[in-house]
Amino acid sequence: MQNDSVFTKVGVDGIRRPSTGIKVLLFMLPWMFVVLGLLLAFVSYTYVSNAEQTTATVVSFAELLDGQTPVLSYSYEDNTYATPLGTVTRVENFPVGSEINILLDPGVPENIRLTGLAYSYGFAALIVVVGLALLMVSQIIWIILRRRVARIS
Repeated sequence: MQNDSVFTKVGVDGIRRPSTGIKVLLFMLPWMFVVLGLLLAFVSYTYVSNAEQTTATVVSFAELLDGQTPVLSYSYEDNTYATPLGTVTRVENFPVGSEINILLDPGVPENIRLTGLAYSYGFAALIVVVGLALLMVSQIIWIILRRRVARIS
């Protein structure tokens, strides 16, 4: 009889089976990505459903650690704000003086996002797709591992 390993364990009946650690790794990790992506999508949905759309003007650029971000000037409820977008962008995509549509949080007008499906839900969708891809791969690995362990026994 062979000893237990990280990947397999020998049951009381002497049959080798995939270990609990492998089960957790193969099933929980993909679902964690899927759940995280869905939570991010929910947060984005609540932001977009409560946000107000307005037009902002690019007034300058602020330096970030790894690039530049446009500083946007916009008005909301008789106040004018100048807020950096916060994400690294290419300078040529946002020339100074150009107008762009943004979403802003009425409770915190400095909390802004660009409009568009990709800007609102893109990262959440990417995380969900990664989770689903990992889930498919883990299912294939699980089938192979179960058949291999059954043959070795």
